[in-house]
Amino acid sequence: MAEPISLASGLVALATFAFQSSVSLFNTVQSYNSHPKRVRDLTEELDTLNRVLDALRETVNANSDANFATLEYPLLRCGNACKDFEEKLKKCSTRSSGSRTSFREWAKLKYMGEDIDGFRRMLAGYKSTIIIALTDANLLESYKNMIESTTDDLEAHLESINESLEKIVGKNASGSSTEAAELQLI
Repeated sequence: MAEPISLASGLVALATFAFQSSVSLFNTVQSYNSHPKRVRDLTEELDTLNRVLDALRETVNANSDANFATLEYPLLRCGNACKDFEEKLKKCSTRSSGSRTSFREWAKLKYMGEDIDGFRRMLAGYKSTIIIALTDANLLESYKNMIESTTDDLEAHLESINESLEKIVGKNASGSSTEAAELQLI
């Protein structure tokens, strides 16, 4: 089994790779003047994905105990997909007779048999997977904090009960019936 530190550093590297690939693709898409609706939707999805990937990097860096091992493959695929799509986009723009800032072949662009909307949906799936893992880790951290707080509170309450018992046992030598009833209640 991999050590937590090496696993965390591997996840940070994968999250960084996916983040950098997503940012690079976002910047490439933004560099073109022509932005049909589905391209604008893609840039919005990329922007959201960038924020989620950045949050993941911060969470993994801050909390090495969190287990994000299930994200290794989705992060790798997400990073590779962004990188591959950017290369495909650049290759299409070099074949185009127009300038780099005006890309007219958006409708013809395909990735893994899907058009831009299909690619955007694929990115949305990766983003959702990462969000679920982040939410799960944050909930677990919240539960850990709640359990620690509750344990502290219960230990303090137990200490208070023990102190009360010691006082009553010490006074019980006098034999008061109200103190005996209180002792039984505690």
